[in-house]
Amino acid sequence: MKLTIALPILLASLALVACGEVDPDSPLGQRQAIFKQMLKTSEDLGGMLRGRLAFDEQRFVSGAAELDRLARALAALSPGQGGGRQPGQGRGMAAPGAFPAAGP
Repeated sequence: MKLTIALPILLASLALVACGEVDPDSPLGQRQAIFKQMLKTSEDLGGMLRGRLAFDEQRFVSGAAELDRLARALAALSPGQGGGRQPGQGRGMAAPGAFPAAGP
C-alpha cells in the first residue's frame, strides 16, 4: 500500500528534477552562465563598497570593466532587446506614438 503511494511521488519528483536542465550551449544556457559571472563579480564589488572586503582600487576597476563586458555580452544574446546596440544608436524599442511629443 505504501509503495503504491510512494512510487508515483518518487517518479514525479525525478521527472521534475530532470526537466530543470538547460543545454549550456543554448542561448538560455549562455545567458544563465553570464548572469552567474555577473553575480560573482558584483558581489565582490558590493563587498568593497559596503566595507565587507578591503577596498582595492585596481581590483574594483577591473571588476567594473568585467561587469561592463558581461553586460554587453548579455545584450548581444538577448532577443528583442536591441541585439547589442549601444545606447543612442538606432531606434528605441517603443512603438511609434507610444509617448506623446513634448509640448512647448
